[in-house]
Parts: sequence; structure tokens; C-alpha cells
Amino acid sequence: MQETGDGASQTPKGRNRRLKGNGGSAQESDAEELASTLSDQRATAATEQSGTAPEGYDPYESIDRELGAISREPKVHSTGLWVNNLTKKTTQLWKTARQGQILRGDRQLGHPFAGKAVPASYLTGGREFEQAPFYVGDIANNRSDRPELRRWMTTQGVKSAACLPLLFGQDVTGRLVIRLEKGAAPFSSRELAFAKTTANLVSLALQFTPMAERGQQVAVEKERNRIALEIHDTLAQDLAGLVIQLDVADDALPRSSAEARKSVQRARSLARECAADIRQSVWSLHSSDTAGQTLVSGLRRHCTYLAAGTSIAVEISQQGQIRVLPPEIESTLLRIGREAVANAVKHARPSRIRIEVIYSPRKVELRIIDNGKGFDPRTQNSGTGLGLISQRERARSIGAELSIASRPGGGTRVVVCVKISA
Repeated sequence: MQETGDGASQTPKGRNRRLKGNGGSAQESDAEELASTLSDQRATAATEQSGTAPEGYDPYESIDRELGAISREPKVHSTGLWVNNLTKKTTQLWKTARQGQILRGDRQLGHPFAGKAVPASYLTGGREFEQAPFYVGDIANNRSDRPELRRWMTTQGVKSAACLPLLFGQDVTGRLVIRLEKGAAPFSSRELAFAKTTANLVSLALQFTPMAERGQQVAVEKERNRIALEIHDTLAQDLAGLVIQLDVADDALPRSSAEARKSVQRARSLARECAADIRQSVWSLHSSDTAGQTLVSGLRRHCTYLAAGTSIAVEISQQGQIRVLPPEIESTLLRIGREAVANAVKHARPSRIRIEVIYSPRKVELRIIDNGKGFDPRTQNSGTGLGLISQRERARSIGAELSIASRPGGGTRVVVCVKISA
């Protein structure tokens, strides 16, 4: 790819599909179109089956080639590639192509939203997440767009635009916008078909770029949350009902039925342990996204739930000025805290769990302290071994220091400390 200055790059040589025939018969043009489409479909099918990009395939080059090719059409002013954040319902102009040149970052023809994540409602009244293409015929008078966007379009001499969705399953991960020069006729059905083919190729290529990983992760998180809710609404509720029935049976048994009473009590204990395991699994499946909440509020929400149905008192406090932490650090601390509380609830049988979050200018410290039965950390035979390993691995992943102090009969103290930028 050849850099041309001012943030622009020339697209590599490749197929330049015309929106309208440019010489040759209509039959020849249609034959070329069919051959090209079949070739693209075969490549797409092979890629979808393997789950990986074909050998030698460069998704960035493919995206630039498609955007650049369509931007060279006589009636096209420019093309814009928008990428959506499905969680936050925002969209961002990633790339613009103008007469074959690719523009990135904030150097995209002076576009007011270039390189910025903005609410989807800023554009076409929030239609960025529609799965069907749509056409904006009179941009200057389109009141669903932001005024600064309308002004930019008018200044650039853009009269209308076609907006085509980029799909990943049922999710709209982005949109290809094709802006038409003032005075240009709207797309014909044949031109729109070509534009849709370009959008499909760009959508495919986008799946193999790091930017697409966030969209795919959202799809995975949605499925995890769905499974978690199904477990909570079925198996967890059934187990809760089983525990209640065992309590009733225990109360109804004659005092002389010692063996029967022991059996019921063992069954009740097993059911409660199973319920605790399911509760932990549900929260493990739930999304770790902490957007819109602090570490303290996230811990309060998660850990209070984990202790629900027990007599354990959970206390959460914070010291120092709350800091906005990097998402990876916030999510990891939340998971470590949740794991520590889950271990305490399941194994330590404490009457109280205290959680402290301490903010300082260059570090944040998380402490989880319980007054349970404790254990010997050297043996890890209390059933908490896997949980301790998980906590250490999570702390290591963010460069944090983790210490665990405990002794039989003396409770447990988990402290994790991570350095942060000032």
C-alpha cells in the first residue's frame, strides 16, 4: 500500500467493479459480474467453514481495495466505513475513501465525527443498527442527522447517500456509506446490487481484523448471558424448591428417626452446595463488562448475590478518591473479588465477609477478609485449590501482586494490589 501523505494511502491494484457498465456489452458485464460474485461466494464459504482467513489473505488490504474501488465511480463522492459498538450503542467512522485514496483517523475530509465514537442516534436517527439497507435522498433537509453532519455533507457537495449494513450473524457490526455527488442520480437496482456485494466483502474482511473482535466478543457475551439466565430460571429455581422441601421433611420427621433425619440433612447439605455451585456458574457466565459502574458497585452487586440466601453479612467499603481504571484491570479485580467471596461462601462458612477497595494515586488495592474456618494455604486441600490458582493467574495477567493469608480456625485474608498510571 502506497502512502500519499496527509493520512491517505493509495489502494492496491485489484478488481475495480463499476457501478455502471464502462464499455463492452451488457451481456459481457453481467457475465463478469456473475463470475466475480461466484468467486467471492466460494471464498466466503471456504472461510466460514474453516473459521480462519485463507492463507495469504490480508483483511486490511481487502477492505481498502473495496472501499477505494467504489469511491472511484464517477457519481460517487466518497465512501465511509463505520464500525459499531454493540454494547454501548455507539458508532465510529473508521475509514473514508475518496477517489481511490484511503483516509483514516481524524484526517477524513474534515468529517466532524472522524475517529470518534458517537451515539448511533447522531446518524440517521439511530438507524445504524438496522439490518436492511436504506437510502437518504436529501441530506441537507434530513432532520434525523446532526446539524454538523448535514453542514459537512453540504460543504462537501454531497446530496444523497446509500447506507448498507455489515452483518455478523444477526448483529450489525458496522455500515458502509456511499455518498453521491450533487446532481447524481440515485442508485439503480443493478448498482445497488453491486454496492451490496461490496458491503458483503467488507463485512467478511472486517471479521478478521482486531476491530471486529470486540463485536464478536459481544455476540459471545450475549450467548453466555442467555445460558446463565436459563440456568438461573430453571435448575437454580428447582434446587431452591428442593431445599425448601427437605427443610419441611426434616421438620416433619419424628425425633426418634435419627437415621432418616441424617439422610435428609445430608441431602439438604448437598442440595445447598449444588445451589452455591450453580450461583457461581451463573455469575461466571455473566458478562464481565463493568461499563457504567465503579469497581465498588460491581463488587457490591456480584458479591451480595453470591451470599444471598445465607446468613452471611457482606460489608463493602472504599477509601481514597475513586479512580477510573482500565477495563481489563477493573474486570480482573472484579473477578478475583467474586472468586474469593464464592470460596468463602462455599467452603469457609463465615458469619461476615468484609470487602475493601483502597485507591491511591499510583495503585489500587482490593481486600477480601472473612471470619470463616480458614485453611492451610500450603496444602490447598480445603476444596479452594482451584479457586486460588484461578485468582493467582488472573492477578498475574494484569501484573498485580496477590497474597493470601489463612490458618485453620482463623479466617482468610485475600489482598490484591495493582499499580496504575498517575
